[in-house]
Amino acid sequence: MKNSNDKIELFNEKGNSRGFYSKKNRLNDLTGKEWQYWSKSVINKSYPPATQHKLRNKHGAPKPPQLCADLIQIFT
Repeated sequence: MKNSNDKIELFNEKGNSRGFYSKKNRLNDLTGKEWQYWSKSVINKSYPPATQHKLRNKHGAPKPPQLCADLIQIFT
């Protein structure tokens, strides 16, 4: 983690840069790079259909649990 005036560079477990996190960000822990990726209007990440179970399939618009988790991470 590198410090500057109002930004901190964050790294993942492999040591790769996640981008810079602004200390002014009070919405979530995403870096600017991550926020830009996740705030696209179309989610281009594929989610496996095998995560569905019978009860979830009865819903008119079933959502994979990982998609829900990703959306919660973005907005909390």
